[in-house]
Amino acid sequence: MSGLFVDSIKDASNTKTLATLSSSAVSLHSDVSVPASIGGTWIKLEEKTASNQATLEMGSASLLSSTYDMYCIKVVNFSVDTAGSNPYGRFNVGGILSGSSYRFSSSTFRSDVAAVLHNQGHSGTSFYMGYAIDTTANVSNDCHMNGFVYLPQPSSTSKISSAFGTMQIVGDENHRVSHTNFAATYMTNDSVNNAMTGFQFLLSGSGNISAGKFVLYGIKD
Repeated sequence: MSGLFVDSIKDASNTKTLATLSSSAVSLHSDVSVPASIGGTWIKLEEKTASNQATLEMGSASLLSSTYDMYCIKVVNFSVDTAGSNPYGRFNVGGILSGSSYRFSSSTFRSDVAAVLHNQGHSGTSFYMGYAIDTTANVSNDCHMNGFVYLPQPSSTSKISSAFGTMQIVGDENHRVSHTNFAATYMTNDSVNNAMTGFQFLLSGSGNISAGKFVLYGIKD
């Protein structure tokens, strides 16, 4: 068998052995330190699967705590049972689902037009997260949405509750591909004085979320 075999690593001056290697272990010199962790880590906190339901809520007061200053909900294969349904979001603040006072802005990029489509609201009952999702483009129920929703400092009682993120829709109501960037706040005194205790996904109209995987993570520095 050919190859390079190393039994030690020395410094640039070739005077100090920084590490010795054997077939079963690596031993470091006392001058060499290794950090406990390198980079950030996503800690999985909750996972739910949608099954023909009008809404789906992620998080709770105990999950959206001060342990992390940023949380993220990963959305995979979000599908609908009614063609042309837009995905929307709402906050649960202080244990109460809010249905008013949302301010949001979004930008949608579609495969069939060069222009960016903008959508905004100043006092809505929920906020827009993406273009209308179709049910079938080529085979039954092949259209879907994927993306991420970020929740900064949801446990804060001195900051306005907010969310931002991006969604990719594969097969909208005219069989296009689109992606939407969005940002939203819940602009009331309740939003400042109470922590965000959950995030709800819902649809425009009377359609249901027919399928999809939703995973909540805490992002550790």
